[in-house]
Amino acid sequence: MDAGALEFRSGYFHHALCGFGIGFLPDMAGALREWARVTRPGGRILYTCHGPNAFRSMADMLLARLERRGIAPPAEGPAGEWEDLRRPEICRALLAAAGLAETEVRTERIATTCGRRPGGPSPSTAAWGH
Repeated sequence: MDAGALEFRSGYFHHALCGFGIGFLPDMAGALREWARVTRPGGRILYTCHGPNAFRSMADMLLARLERRGIAPPAEGPAGEWEDLRRPEICRALLAAAGLAETEVRTERIATTCGRRPGGPSPSTAAWGH
């Protein structure tokens, strides 16, 4: 099912949740508008996204393996709008672009299972609105 064109009637859900997936959508604000449409008045829409360096330990392992095989990594990694979601001001702008008036954005450190690295888990951002 297309996250930007859900096959549910308006006001169908009490809440909508997207765990670490919004950054993969081509129109994040459009998806949020659609989620707001299918959420009942007073309900909440919550999404989470990865913080900076969330996959650093895995990327380091991959790059080391490539180097051992004589493969040079690209000078710069892939970039995308999802990388900006780690910044609270970008999340606030995205929620506003979706027309959500009452919003909150929070950055917290959470544990990951992507491997251990010095300094503990990477911060992740959670944002919600209604």
